[in-house]
Amino acid sequence: MISQLLLTFDNTDPKLIGIRDASSYNEDIEVQCPIIVIQAPGYTTTYTIDFTPGSFQPINSNNIGITKTSRYQDLVDLPDGVWYIKYSIQPHEKLYTEHYFYRTSQLRCSFYQALLSVDMNTMSGYKELMNDQLEQLMIADFHIKSAEANFNSSTSNELLANKHYAKAKEIIEKILKPC
Repeated sequence: MISQLLLTFDNTDPKLIGIRDASSYNEDIEVQCPIIVIQAPGYTTTYTIDFTPGSFQPINSNNIGITKTSRYQDLVDLPDGVWYIKYSIQPHEKLYTEHYFYRTSQLRCSFYQALLSVDMNTMSGYKELMNDQLEQLMIADFHIKSAEANFNSSTSNELLANKHYAKAKEIIEKILKPC
């Protein structure tokens, strides 16, 4: 059996990308030299990180050379946009998996801040009382999901993903900074 490499990602924290190894390894062959290669959006440098098979690896601003801190609160938010992650084991040119994904964690945090700032009636009949800001946030949520879907689908469309992202950001910024 040839090892089947598979990673899953957690993007809920704007300071981290959680990488979980969900691979199936050949039990008869020792896994050697497992590494992650990562490239953040807007950066040309790739970073190589040692990886432990079967583990969970949080990636933060230290791992990609933005910060050097031991305190979580001093880490900076990782950028939104297209991320590249490659996981490989020996022989690296034959046993690898590559992932591109569209990260929206920073925008999603702004969305939640805007959502908390909107007065939403939770009583029955709220639909009649729905204000314009809440309606705009529903549209922004649609644009965020569309950005992710347009890039993360099999027909990846980065241009359209970026347009949806920009529209969502514009809507959210108008709610958070009305002037």
